[in-house]
Amino acid sequence: MIYVAFSRDIQPSAPPTRPTSSADDRATEFKAIEGSPTESYSGAKLMVGAYAAIWALLMLWILLLWTKQSHLTERLDGLERAIDRAAANAAKKAKAAKPAGRLVESADPKERPAAAPSEPEKAG
Repeated sequence: MIYVAFSRDIQPSAPPTRPTSSADDRATEFKAIEGSPTESYSGAKLMVGAYAAIWALLMLWILLLWTKQSHLTERLDGLERAIDRAAANAAKKAKAAKPAGRLVESADPKERPAAAPSEPEKAG
């Protein structure tokens, strides 16, 4: 609502006019600037600087990846040691919990002790 009230008061201005120029008025050839230019850089220096910056960023990135990889390797080695310790502790507990003098049946039939033959098999 406020926008509508203000838009009535503002009169549209005429579009900016361009000076009319013909092809003869415009420059059609290169004209060097006379006097000392304010900025002048060698293209070779700019290219070497750009390549140096790219190589520096690349080396920084590789260094960052290398440090992250070494930290990850250290952590993985620590986890593997923890798993080995837990497996050793579990084996010790299982060995201590196994009652002495009692046969433990294995799931593998080759590891089971042979059963004594029954009476009918002895006669035969």
